[in-house]
Amino acid sequence: MILTHHIKSKMSQRGINKDMIALTSLYGKRRRDHVILNRQRIKLLLKKVDYFRSLQRTEKNTNRLLTKRLDTLRKYTLKIHDKGGITLVMVDGVCITSYNSDSRKYHKKGKKIKRK
Repeated sequence: MILTHHIKSKMSQRGINKDMIALTSLYGKRRRDHVILNRQRIKLLLKKVDYFRSLQRTEKNTNRLLTKRLDTLRKYTLKIHDKGGITLVMVDGVCITSYNSDSRKYHKKGKKIKRK
């Protein structure tokens, strides 16, 4: 995955790191040149991660490296959930820009409309 200078500067401004971008590109829903990881998909991902974490805890011979990776995956997934999701714009494997999915404001005749 190639990151442009533009996306690097926007990532630092918006509090998004490379691990969050990787999660979005892996588990996000693709729509044309956008990859969207919204709250619904994040909840499904969290259920899967929690399921595998519970399996690791019940087994006698647990792999510490796998447990640590699942914990970091859960941590970054929760960060993305707090942001309301991430949208990533990709063209031919080159990441152009990324933004928080909740950051877009919808206006109607100059007034802000609250989204549910």
